[in-house]
Amino acid sequence: MTKKEVTIDITKRPENTQNDGKGGYYYESGKVRVNLTDEWFPDPEGTYRKFTHTPESGNIQSITHNGKPLSGITSLGDHKSVSVYYWSLDSTCTRPLIIQLGGKDEYHTDPDDDDNNWSQQGDINTGNLRQKLDEQNCNRNNSHIIDLSEKSITTYNCPSCGSKQIGVSYTNATIIRTTTSTYTISSSRISSFKYVNTWQRGLPSIRAVGVIFVYWYNSGKTPIIVYQSISQRYFRRSSSNSNTWTEVSGQQALPNGETPTIATLDLSKISGIKYNGDSDIGFEIFPDYCKSVTVYYWSGGGDYGNPLVVQLSGKDEKYYTDSGNWQEEEGINSDTLLATLDKFSCSLDTHIVNICEKSGLSYDCPACNQPKINLTSSLVNNKYIRVTHNPKQRVSRLQNDSKDNTSIPITGEIDKVYVYWYPPNSDSKALHYGTKETFQQVILGS
Repeated sequence: MTKKEVTIDITKRPENTQNDGKGGYYYESGKVRVNLTDEWFPDPEGTYRKFTHTPESGNIQSITHNGKPLSGITSLGDHKSVSVYYWSLDSTCTRPLIIQLGGKDEYHTDPDDDDNNWSQQGDINTGNLRQKLDEQNCNRNNSHIIDLSEKSITTYNCPSCGSKQIGVSYTNATIIRTTTSTYTISSSRISSFKYVNTWQRGLPSIRAVGVIFVYWYNSGKTPIIVYQSISQRYFRRSSSNSNTWTEVSGQQALPNGETPTIATLDLSKISGIKYNGDSDIGFEIFPDYCKSVTVYYWSGGGDYGNPLVVQLSGKDEKYYTDSGNWQEEEGINSDTLLATLDKFSCSLDTHIVNICEKSGLSYDCPACNQPKINLTSSLVNNKYIRVTHNPKQRVSRLQNDSKDNTSIPITGEIDKVYVYWYPPNSDSKALHYGTKETFQQVILGS
């Protein structure tokens, strides 16, 4: 029985195919189903997209692009699949860069960019595929590579195609110990970034370039921030010896819908730390020592207006607290950090409620050891004893004797906790907590 002839359409992509409900896609060629997979290449940079077309049956007879058959690719019937590589910003699959037949090292390119002269390239293999894609991308999409290490000359050539000139200016900035290099490419795009021979992850391809600014620290040895001028996007280096970058252009919404206020290093005053650009946290830091700054807040504070502890991380950890003025706090480590946060959280009139307490008029907050929590008891329906815990302000978290109840969510609006005991003289209890008349119930114990 003669197998059906299959035409591979390399303009197909997830947007114009059917979803199979299992994370894949497909389209029909005649009466043959062709499965389509979509991958980023290389992983994890994802500069390119790889679409693999695999017919479920039949023989591959031809390849088309925008309805036009590709010429120069032969022996298609010997292969079970066709893979095509596009630049990640070529969203409509306009310019295929490299076509791979089967899963082996059989690659084809079209140097004339007209789909009429595809030919096999024997020098392309798995080891140099990224390099060959970069070369094709330069030629077909006018998309070039920025080398962040180039800053001592006025121009250099694209590391991939070797012909496109990239302008460079390098100046001392007004920022202390910081210099700036500026990269300009006329009428071009950027496919990726590298530092000498190391690819920089997290810096995306850019369709409209304008100007790229790179801020350097430590006498121009360490790039710390990359800034794209046209769309005003900022990217921060993860650490001084890392090749990964994180976008910090704008604040993103938290899962609960709130927008966070982020405390950042103010690069205009590298010898210290500011909070939101206004209040100076007055202790000196040493950038050669300090690799990261972590700020701890009470989670129920809402506006993040009161930092509790500042942690400087380098060769070891240093912790700073504010007892009138910021100073290093001795004795804080990973084991004692929570107790320290509890103590300083109490200064915000937020205290820990111990739901096991049910006798007396008040008891001490387990964190600050001050008589902050008032107790009142009443009989409900002649059946339950209700114990009201009133910290006078807000509840920071709950303890069941000396154990934390981390599974019970506490927000900044909780100002009372109601514990119902049944029978009254037993250890079984149901917990209600809330603000004013709004309560939530959680069953504890048996």
